Amino acid sequence: MFINRPITKHMKALISILLCLSFSVSACDTTSTTTLPPTTTPVPNATADKYGVVPSSTSEQLPFSYTLFEDQPSPLVIVLPVKVEDYISESKDGKSFDMRKLASDYGWKEKDDYFYYENNDMWVRIDVNYGNDNTYRNLGNIVAGGLYSFVWAKDPDKNYYPFDPGFHSQTNNVEWHFYPREDGVPYEYSISLGEETHARWEHIVLFTYLFTYVSRDPQYNPFNYDEFHVRYLTIPEDAREALCLDMYSF
Repeated sequence: MFINRPITKHMKALISILLCLSFSVSACDTTSTTTLPPTTTPVPNATADKYGVVPSSTSEQLPFSYTLFEDQPSPLVIVLPVKVEDYISESKDGKSFDMRKLASDYGWKEKDDYFYYENNDMWVRIDVNYGNDNTYRNLGNIVAGGLYSFVWAKDPDKNYYPFDPGFHSQTNNVEWHFYPREDGVPYEYSISLGEETHARWEHIVLFTYLFTYVSRDPQYNPFNYDEFHVRYLTIPEDAREALCLDMYSF
């Protein structure tokens, strides 16, 4: 059962495209929903990976390769072990993305309002952030991002790894945000999260990447590659250390 969470005032600040980022935090297990639009720094050279299925600028010819944000300065190429379309169905009511089946197929379970993947004494945990966004446009519930974290199996609210203050750490928890774009592209896919929630194509491709990443390496975060660093949000160092996570925007 997912709990419907309204988009916060910080997400409204995103919609106004504020140029500054501020936080009021007091503990490492506190998460923020403040976002900024993605940066426009050129994407660095792709990083080779022993699993051979991570994002790569040369992967367009491989099966299940998807290019996202093609109209932006820094497109993102993601290669998956599965076809996203296999989890999409269409009816007279529209298109839907079966996130629960995808998660189950890759060994994830549900508890309370999150998904978790068991890895010995550690759980990999995904919390999906969604809510009503009438301040931007009247869409009802939309997917706004989420949190990918490593927690103790015996205490799922406690971080498994100590926070690494170095940028782009393999073991840091990661919070990501979907930046609302007025480009006319519809939020045409529904996802059942408490109640019907809408997402765009690039959202469900990224979710597919996150849920399938554990089949390659459950010990490290899936954003620890050069291709994602262009979307890293620079925030004040003291705020970053207080939050104990790295932040990305898409």
